[in-house]
Amino acid sequence: MATIQVNEDYRVSSDVNSWAIQKRGLRKGKIEWAPVSWFMTLDKAMAGLAARMVRESDGENIDEIVADAKLIGEEINKALAVNQETINLLDGKR
Repeated sequence: MATIQVNEDYRVSSDVNSWAIQKRGLRKGKIEWAPVSWFMTLDKAMAGLAARMVRESDGENIDEIVADAKLIGEEINKALAVNQETINLLDGKR
């Protein structure tokens, strides 16, 4: 299926039924990607990832949280742009 790498800690991957947000971790000294939440559409998976990343950000006040949210949005948009050809194929577009 498809995998969209968003950053070094997160990626979104698909199977025949859903999209999963996966977080990178270590297990027995090896990098392992573990699913942390599932969504029916890519749009909802990316929105869910953005919300998760904002909640995990270091922002301590509204201005810092808004600034973090903008950077996160840019990071997700960049990942989507890099993977646009794959996304189009999944959507049946050519």
